[in-house]
Amino acid sequence: ALNMQKFLRPGDKLMLCFTTKEPDNIGELLLRAANRIGVTVLIPEDMRWKSMLALAFKSRATAISAPPFVVLGLSKLARHTNTPLFFENVITVGYRCSNWIIEGIQKGLDCQVWGCFGPGSGALVSGFTCNQEPVIHLRDEIFDFEIVDAAGNVLPDGESGYVVITPRNM
Repeated sequence: ALNMQKFLRPGDKLMLCFTTKEPDNIGELLLRAANRIGVTVLIPEDMRWKSMLALAFKSRATAISAPPFVVLGLSKLARHTNTPLFFENVITVGYRCSNWIIEGIQKGLDCQVWGCFGPGSGALVSGFTCNQEPVIHLRDEIFDFEIVDAAGNVLPDGESGYVVITPRNM
């Protein structure tokens, strides 16, 4: 949530599809980050598909933050019901994004999906920590990750050093 200002601007309307009632859970942390940026945060009254679709359409939300399968399901329902969505940025949180989910989001929202930390217009599929595993989930099919020493030499597994993240075809 620390770098959300790269993808959201003051005045954006963010549909936040997480509970925000528990202190320091992912929804509450995203809500605080969005409020600091000056984003209008829209929280669905319930997490039923039709309720979320109605809120996204009526509010003309410009961004959504949700687990990837929620974004995928919402995009499929929108296509099925011919309901236009106005999302410019999609920030997925909590689960690893498999290629089939990313392709589905791209098709459903008719947008380009960018990898972790990828700037630009279209959707952003990001990596964050989650409760499933205490690690950051990253899209290793589009990034190379290496641990290097101060001179830039790749270190063997298990060694400490600097993390280098290189996009493959961006």
